[in-house]
Amino acid sequence: MSPERFIGPAWAVLALVLLVGALLGNRGPRQPGIPVSGPGWSAGDVIGPRACAECHEEEAAVWQESAHYHGSMSLTRDPLAQEIASALGVRRIKNDSRCTSCHFTVLVSETGREKAISGVSCESCHGPARNWVDLHDDLGGATSSAEEPRDHKLMRLRVSEQGGMNHVESVHGLAERCYSCHVIDDAALVAAGHPLGDGFELLPWLRGEVRHNFLRGNGNNADVSIDRRRVLFVVGELLDLEHALRGLARQGGLTGVFVARAREARDVLCRIHERQPIPQVRGILECSEPLTTEDASSSDLTIVADAVRKAAERFAEAYDGSELEAVDELIPLRTYYGNEDR
Repeated sequence: MSPERFIGPAWAVLALVLLVGALLGNRGPRQPGIPVSGPGWSAGDVIGPRACAECHEEEAAVWQESAHYHGSMSLTRDPLAQEIASALGVRRIKNDSRCTSCHFTVLVSETGREKAISGVSCESCHGPARNWVDLHDDLGGATSSAEEPRDHKLMRLRVSEQGGMNHVESVHGLAERCYSCHVIDDAALVAAGHPLGDGFELLPWLRGEVRHNFLRGNGNNADVSIDRRRVLFVVGELLDLEHALRGLARQGGLTGVFVARAREARDVLCRIHERQPIPQVRGILECSEPLTTEDASSSDLTIVADAVRKAAERFAEAYDGSELEAVDELIPLRTYYGNEDR
């Protein structure tokens, strides 16, 4: 399969949708977590990181050492941020949704006004908590999650997700939150000097500075398990392709950037599938192979991107990583801590 050809006319998009549907079956849609920014976000449902830290003290301590935490303190004084804001006509960074949607956690204050209270925090990734925090806290009479009855835990996770939570088991939901902010497809924002995010890699960050894996580590901030790394790696490449296609669909002057990004993601997906055949990946590759960029319309690109998203969701639901050993040689070994690679 040639990695150079991946998008195309409406007939091929229809074939993509039909094939992906056949491969993935007719299961109902998964209930995604409600994002803390962008479509579906409501500041009125945000409770703030202090409420989370009441129980998750260790996770909060790791967060307070991260760029997600400190970024909000330095952003308004950062010369580049000020230049970008000036070019966009933004008077106050903390009051403009183009900035706050990804750089801050915003809630509704007692006076009824929206207020940026911290940088990227718990609810930025796990979803505004007002509608699910009580469900999340209910351990069915147990004093700790380790003692919670299994049936009750499964029920608690299910109803919490229905309330909008992106739980740690929601691999695709959490990874999607990363890409929604770290891949920039707004040409006006880029023209103002904002970085594209074209070097963003999911797994090295989740294994590095962002890691707060105390639940699985029994009190230690454990590394991501090899099985979970495999799933995250494949999901990350699918998300890379999806967001590149969405960037192309916007037709905002960044075509060359997103063509290159889509080709790179598709190339990696080809190599993944050569080593370990995966139905969800095959569906995307087989239907995208005969297509060309010249004939692609915004509507076609959006349909393709939606199909890739669905494939990523289904893949994350179907695989636990134990059967993906063949992709290990493709997985990056590096981890990221701020500006320091390890």
